[in-house]
Order: sequence, then structure tokens, then C-alpha cells
Amino acid sequence: SKWVRPRCRLASRSLVAMSQCETTVAGVPGVKDLYTFPPAPAALIVEVFLREKGVSTESIKSIERYVDLPKLENRGEACKRMNPQGSIPWFVTSEGTVVAETMAMCEYVEEQMPEPPLVGASAAERGATRMWQRRMEEHFCSPATYAHRNWCHSQDCPEDHPMKNFYTQRFNCEQGSTLLYSAPAAWKDLASWSQNRLLWLEGVKQDEAK
Repeated sequence: SKWVRPRCRLASRSLVAMSQCETTVAGVPGVKDLYTFPPAPAALIVEVFLREKGVSTESIKSIERYVDLPKLENRGEACKRMNPQGSIPWFVTSEGTVVAETMAMCEYVEEQMPEPPLVGASAAERGATRMWQRRMEEHFCSPATYAHRNWCHSQDCPEDHPMKNFYTQRFNCEQGSTLLYSAPAAWKDLASWSQNRLLWLEGVKQDEAK
């Protein structure tokens, strides 16, 4: 591929090792802009995927458009004209199409840069990857995420904690969503759900590997 010429095998999953596999390509094929707040967990998913593809730090920075998440810039008019959900991150493609949601963004990169294949090299491999992604999303990521968000609004979160009430202006009726404000202690049930399901998922993975 003219786009991807990694200088080493992408065997390690550490960012340090991945930085040694960077390409010299300017930008990312098919992507004009990457609107992001780099420290955000969702933003890191897309960045790691790009690095696994062999995209250099320089190439990522060349398309990166900083969005000030702590100051709610992503919830402002300018950002929501592009991405109505106000989530982080999102692409603006070379054609001007907005692609948000981390998995959709990763799939878009996979189509634009098929080598090395990260989703799968065959229909069966891609199906298995998407199956496990969905399992992790539904059974661990979602309950764990909402456990954290509700904990931030519960009495269990110290008043001086930097995340205390962090989501008040981010998850409400005006933004088209809400937290369990009427039962913030539900974070304990959500956390238990995610932990139990993670053990179940690990058991399934081990059984399928036999």
C-alpha cells in the first residue's frame, strides 16, 4: 500500500512500541479533520487505532483540531452543527461528511487503510471482531461508564473530587440524555454488573479458545 509502510511489526500494544512503527505519510487517507480532546478515553481509542495502522504522530497532529472538552466547547453551537450529539471525537472526511462514534471511525480508517488489517482479513475474522466488540461494549463498557458517571453525582464521591458533578451540564434533558439523578447510588449496581459480566466474558473467551 502506498499509504502504509510500517518500519516494524505491530506486535506490541504499547504506545512507545507503536511510535517506532510510524509511517511518513502526511495526514490520514480520507480524513480532513479530526476534532478531538486527546486525553478523553474515546479519543484515545481512535488514536491507538491510527497508531496501530502505522500513522505517525506528525500525521495525526496535522489533522487534529483541538476541542476544549472541560469548557464544554463540544456542546457549543459550532461543534454541534457538525456533530449534534456533542460527543468526542469525530472526523470530517475529505468529502465533508462527519463520521462520529469511535467504532464507526475505526471502521472508516480500516476501509481507507486496509493494511495492516485490524478488524480482520476475512469475513469470518471481521465478524468475530465485531461480535467481541459488541459484547465488550454492551456487557462491560456501557455499565462501567455509567457506574462512573453516576458515582460522580452520588454521596460516595467526595465533595472535593475533581469529577464531582462533572456531568451535570453534559447529561441532561437539554442535551437529549440524563443520568440516574433520582438514584445516584445505582452506580454500585452498575459497577457490579460490569465486573460480573467481565468475568463471564473472560470465561466465554477461554472456552472459545479451546
